Amino acid sequence: MASKPQKLFMLASRGGLRGRVARKLLRVLFACDVSPGAMFSGPPNLHHPLGIVVGMGAVIGRNVTIYQGVTIGGSRSGKYPNIGDNVTIYANATIVGGVMIGDNAVVGANAFVVGDVPANAVVRAPPSPIFI
Repeated sequence: MASKPQKLFMLASRGGLRGRVARKLLRVLFACDVSPGAMFSGPPNLHHPLGIVVGMGAVIGRNVTIYQGVTIGGSRSGKYPNIGDNVTIYANATIVGGVMIGDNAVVGANAFVVGDVPANAVVRAPPSPIFI
């Protein structure tokens, strides 16, 4: 059974009056923005649904887990990501442009993805320098 944020994500992506209401509720309650036209194959798993942005042309597969602060957006050319099934996207990751994220892939926290990710792959942000 889908939770309330999951239901709101699905409704917001459909547009129309119910979609506009769901989108406003997402903004007020969770600081999230799901554009009409985003396509979800099934309700996403949202462990911490705060600050998530999903662009209007994004395609999200089944059983995708999205953590807080994730951005799934378009490029200047108007292309949006296509995310496969069973993908996990950790906190503050950004996925932009017409990239394909393969099934069962993992996108690590703070990763900035602008290229395709094969199925079953793990991508992460480069390590931060340590200053002592």
